[in-house]
Amino acid sequence: MSDAGVDSRSVLAGAERRLAARAARMYYLEDKSKVTIAGDLGISRFKVARLLERARADGVVTVTVRDPDLLDNELSDRLAAVLGIRRVLVADTPEPQHWVEAAGSLAAAYLQRIVTSDSVLGIAWSRAARALAERLTGLPPCTVVQLCGVLSHTHGEEHNVELVRRIAQQSGGSAFTFYAPLVLPDAATARTLRTQPGIVDALSKCVDVSVAVIAVGEWRPGASTVFDALSGSEARSFADRGVVAESAGMLFDAEGRLIDEGFVGRVVAITEPQLRKVGDVVALATEPDRVAAIRAITRSGLVTTLVTHRAVAEAVLAAAPDH
Repeated sequence: MSDAGVDSRSVLAGAERRLAARAARMYYLEDKSKVTIAGDLGISRFKVARLLERARADGVVTVTVRDPDLLDNELSDRLAAVLGIRRVLVADTPEPQHWVEAAGSLAAAYLQRIVTSDSVLGIAWSRAARALAERLTGLPPCTVVQLCGVLSHTHGEEHNVELVRRIAQQSGGSAFTFYAPLVLPDAATARTLRTQPGIVDALSKCVDVSVAVIAVGEWRPGASTVFDALSGSEARSFADRGVVAESAGMLFDAEGRLIDEGFVGRVVAITEPQLRKVGDVVALATEPDRVAAIRAITRSGLVTTLVTHRAVAEAVLAAAPDH
């Protein structure tokens, strides 16, 4: 056998591999059909199918399937017992880069099971809630309500109004939104805003919320949007009064008690009494270093369902006195 023959076969094999990679890119990344790819490349659709099979066999393409319902039931039950709440859903996701995605996927799967066309779904902004919205495609048409005013520290990300409208649009339901800051400089300004027609209409729907989605914020920079919205001196003063956690514009001490001292009057959001009347309050927790905040918010009695992942669950359990 001549060297030329070997080289010729190598060239052909290389060309076939490159063609397989090109077909795979068009199919998996550009979302083109096999028929379209066949036309673009001037080959048959059967040849396209063979190229895609080769791309998988040669490792040019790898496929990872992530199951949003991949629950760790044993860990979920243990954490619910330690926290003393009705339900905990723990995603078995060890990789830090997938923590927010995993919690959002699991929360979306849970909402798709419990929300009906008669439900009124309340949403408070968080990055985990945004991840949830990206995966919330199976809801029946329902009413979606904005629970909190607009946050100014979302760093260019989709804010409350857009998030609520997107969820409502995906479900084919109606959205109740409003443009107002979450925290105002004083109670008088907040009272004035809460009487504006568009705002009062949206806030009035908070009394009808049957399922609410909130997040767990810890009282420190970068871990609470409310903390970041205040001046440094004011944020420190609340820390001195015992605040360790924040959610939906409410501040809590380590025992889960609401810390008011005039702050509640400055907030444009669902109120604590309204949230306590909600049938299922779903809290999203994605950061393992927020154990104190998670314990505080679950001790408040507001949360009925906590959605999180393995790293958070293990951190909370490790900090439990009887661990």
